[in-house]
Amino acid sequence: MPGRHFDIDALGIDRSAFDEAVRVLIADGNVIVIDPEVIQEPFALGMLCVDIMKHGAKGFAQQMGLDQAEAFQAIIAGFMAELQNSTDHGAN
Repeated sequence: MPGRHFDIDALGIDRSAFDEAVRVLIADGNVIVIDPEVIQEPFALGMLCVDIMKHGAKGFAQQMGLDQAEAFQAIIAGFMAELQNSTDHGAN
């Protein structure tokens, strides 16, 4: 669905208490923007990636009725496949 986004205000999140670190837009091509000043170090980005994968698995379980552990394993499989054979040839 073009233009779909999350309504942060509807989630009751006070945006003034947070800095945006990562934004991902998905269409015909993906746009990923990372602010290193917010994350501060590459190691922390790695930890954030794992947190995102865990939350993704939870979301798939809640929204699509998938088993959370199986969803997480599928996410890990996709992560490993991308590491081994990147589809993003411009950002290696």
